[in-house]
Amino acid sequence: MAENSVFLPSLTSISKNKPADLSMTYKVSNPSKLSLTEKSSATINEDMQTVIHYIDQYYPTKIPIPFRGNSLNLTSDKAYFIICSVEGRLAVINRLTKECINDVQLPGGGLYTTALYKNSEYVLTGGKEGIIRKFKLSTFEEVEQLKGHTDKISEVMFSPDETVLYSGSDDGTVRTWDLVNKSESVIIYTHSSRMLSMDLSIDGEYLVTGGADKLVKVYNTERKEVEAVLNGPTHSVWCVKLTKSKSMIAAGDNDACAYIWEFGTWKLLHKLQGHEKRVANIDFLRND
Repeated sequence: MAENSVFLPSLTSISKNKPADLSMTYKVSNPSKLSLTEKSSATINEDMQTVIHYIDQYYPTKIPIPFRGNSLNLTSDKAYFIICSVEGRLAVINRLTKECINDVQLPGGGLYTTALYKNSEYVLTGGKEGIIRKFKLSTFEEVEQLKGHTDKISEVMFSPDETVLYSGSDDGTVRTWDLVNKSESVIIYTHSSRMLSMDLSIDGEYLVTGGADKLVKVYNTERKEVEAVLNGPTHSVWCVKLTKSKSMIAAGDNDACAYIWEFGTWKLLHKLQGHEKRVANIDFLRND
């Protein structure tokens, strides 16, 4: 680029309605002798307004509110956060600069869960309409729909090898989707009320879910059976977590309590109190 140039870098098209090339260059050959006439000043002002328009519309630095975030994912290169919202929008945030790269309204209404697929080439979304939608992350072009649930989708999660997708819904079902053979989804088990939370062991052997029925269920994906049903919570279970070593399971409920069970014996080890409202997320600082 020549010296004394003002340059707006070309932006990768991340919305299917966005122009493919937004590059613009303004060059000043000799700034010390530059004399702005009324016409040239108006022209520069018009061009800069065009630049500002493109920046505001296609390269926002902040997420417009209201934006009630529901799900957070990090791309495989750890460069971007992907966030979905109750308003049905998907935002892409630069992890280092914290700038909003894009904020797109997607079809289908409110979004509750997202999952990245194929080295973050695709993003899957689930939400209010009960349909899982697959989008190409670079353009937000919709490429596939997975239909089977009859109510809001709370969670979607991939097996470690990305050949199976697990999903849970307010219809109470926990389903698997064969992504290789593209067969219809299979209901592997149910909760008697809404399924609200899900976690999968890092080796893919165990799936853990929590529901509005106040239960935590542990499913063995190899034997294809529910291995344990854990009691203790007095209200809806909004989050579950399995340790990496598969030694403990944690859950949080709507009664502001957290619970920890020993894996295998299924003994309730701790009931933790202190929060004033629903425990919406839970994790372990160490493997155990």
